[in-house]
Amino acid sequence: MLSLQKIPTGIKFPLYEGVKLINAAIEEAGRSRGESSNALKTSNEAKTTADDAKQTAVRTEAQLDQVTGASTIDPAVEQMKIDLEGFSHPSPDARLRSELQKRDELLADEAAKAGSLISVTQFPYNAKLDGVIDDSQVIQDALNYAKMNKIGFVLIPYTSKGVRIVNPLTVPKGVTLIGQGTSQAGYLSGGSVGMGIFTKSHFILDDLTGTKPAITVEDNATLQNIGFYYKSVDTNLTIGDVPTFPFTIKAKGFGYTLKNLSVVGASHFIDLESFERGTVEGIYGLVTKVAFRIRRSRDISRIKDVHINPNIVFPVIEGASSEYWSEHFVSLLKRDLTIFMVGSADFYYYDNVLAWGSNKFLHVVPRNFVDSDGVVFDDYPYTMSGSNIVADNTKFGLYIERPLSFTMKFSNLEIVPISKDGQAQGIVMTGGASGLIDIVNYESKGSTGETDKHIVLDTNTVSMVNVSGRFIRPGDDTNRTSFEDMFTVTKDNKLNAEIIFSKKIQLGSTGPFTIQMKIVNTRMDCS
Repeated sequence: MLSLQKIPTGIKFPLYEGVKLINAAIEEAGRSRGESSNALKTSNEAKTTADDAKQTAVRTEAQLDQVTGASTIDPAVEQMKIDLEGFSHPSPDARLRSELQKRDELLADEAAKAGSLISVTQFPYNAKLDGVIDDSQVIQDALNYAKMNKIGFVLIPYTSKGVRIVNPLTVPKGVTLIGQGTSQAGYLSGGSVGMGIFTKSHFILDDLTGTKPAITVEDNATLQNIGFYYKSVDTNLTIGDVPTFPFTIKAKGFGYTLKNLSVVGASHFIDLESFERGTVEGIYGLVTKVAFRIRRSRDISRIKDVHINPNIVFPVIEGASSEYWSEHFVSLLKRDLTIFMVGSADFYYYDNVLAWGSNKFLHVVPRNFVDSDGVVFDDYPYTMSGSNIVADNTKFGLYIERPLSFTMKFSNLEIVPISKDGQAQGIVMTGGASGLIDIVNYESKGSTGETDKHIVLDTNTVSMVNVSGRFIRPGDDTNRTSFEDMFTVTKDNKLNAEIIFSKKIQLGSTGPFTIQMKIVNTRMDCS
């Protein structure tokens, strides 16, 4: 680029020299103006390109929302688009992105308290943690102080003697009550393998007073790495030894987390009074009747990594062996054990759930159902989904009784129906229930009772059941006279199944149902 020349001072020069210098300056100014115009044009073109890319991204995201929404199970998709404020998003995925952004903003606001911690053994609380002196008041004082001063964590240090709790506790909003770590060990129980969790910090609740739960967890609060023992003696426990208490844990509100919790000797473990965007993970219950009661939920929630054995013989002593045993299952069936009692939900996920010895593993109750504690379930499940679920030695696997349409999708579901009276059933729909059940990799291992059934679609139900998997009946398959001994499908129901039988089956002419069979290493007789 030409640099403008300065007019010399103190020198007299001809007029034409001055004109040359002025013209050169004009030319230089014109070139600069042209270069500026080109730069502006390039900038505008870049802005236009960026705007086009943004619009394309918006259109792509909108199309993705449409695809996501279209691929989601109807009619649940419409309900899943609506958030707690009543706003309808283009798809469940869009709603989730919006709520994740809100959550991240909330976490940023609370970042100052996230790394802070106080211990219940420090001054001025000085909890004894000796299993003798009641520490409930000092623990509650520490929790209240944490809430007022935006302290994120209250620690229950490791103790070999346990923490004696006489009065109920409340974990307030935004606070985490956390124990000092956990360890896991396997056990063999009645021929089935399970997992046990051993919390290094545990509460002894033998002397809990009143009718309130031992711990109430509020909005956005967390309870983690804590054990609950109702029997602090080193004896073998059975269901008959379990005292009649209210629920050990009651969670209410939204956004709470229950993680790595164990219980021994509880009549009722966890009451999810409301389950809005909650997470329940790593739950281990031994010698417990009702593991969960779920009601009044309106939002997407998740339950995962749950292991329940209602009747394991468990010596509660420090350093106990990881191998335990249980009573014979016949005696267990005298009791009404409900592992899941589902009251209401828009959408549930169940992942990695193991239960042994239940009367009804997953019990979907009708509207206005009243349970044994007098609690009224005034709503109903809408959509449920799950994977990696084992219900071992259960009388009824999925027991659905309610008069409203719903959708259930499961993968890797194993049910072992067994009973003393021969009435065990894997999947039951009754009482006017209607909807869609879609199961991939379903394995049903029936007992030897003549009336045991893998699937029952009862009168007055209208349902579509799609199943792929194996149905195994050890011992007495050769004595069966018809296919209906294993399945009951009444009018207005349809069963589509790709079934692998392990032994000889004779096919009868009952129905009306539609079924596809895949026979492997067997003989099929048709008459």
